[in-house]
Amino acid sequence: MTPPARHVLAGSMIALAAAVVFGLIAADIANAGALRALDVQVADAFARRTLRGVTRTMAWISDLHATAIILALVAVLALAIARKREWHWLACLVVAVPGGMALNWLIKQIIARPRPRFPDVATLTSYSFPSGHTAGAALFYGFLAAYLIARVRAHALRAIVGLVALFMVALVGFSRIYLRVHYVSDVVGALFESIAWLALCLTAMAYAGQRTGRRPGDAIRDRA
Repeated sequence: MTPPARHVLAGSMIALAAAVVFGLIAADIANAGALRALDVQVADAFARRTLRGVTRTMAWISDLHATAIILALVAVLALAIARKREWHWLACLVVAVPGGMALNWLIKQIIARPRPRFPDVATLTSYSFPSGHTAGAALFYGFLAAYLIARVRAHALRAIVGLVALFMVALVGFSRIYLRVHYVSDVVGALFESIAWLALCLTAMAYAGQRTGRRPGDAIRDRA
């Protein structure tokens, strides 16, 4: 099996596995299943252990990953990719991140899960599942990591890029739980939803590259 074919197979398997996990979480929430008790327990635990300084930091992290800011970062990255004439990556970016965020919004309307309610926290009017902040961060940092990894040969650097992206997504997700504007399952569900969608988009790009006989990193090697 050629490397592009292996990429397509691996991406398809990751997308399918993540979609299955997300489906199980969504079904549990829609049917008020076992995750509900865990969500309430974690939210109550954070309600008893909030620290003013940590709360400010988490609010700052959360605000930095609002929809408008993620879309602004996408626009900057899109301009950088367009300048390099990497049209396959540009198309993947547009579909993966804004498209994935739109999908997240649609799923919110379908599931229609109310936000957590606490006396000391303002209840948002939008729906809770899946977390939009987590999805936006996972889609953007996940795509950025894939884009950078395609340009790095050293395995250690690739691992560092992946770990930094994972850390940023985890930080954003934790901030939403800590601030009690989302349940744990909202964040975990958004993560698997984003993995499934991003893997699908990257797999489609790899498949298109296989059809044309070029791989995502070929443009870099051509200029080397």
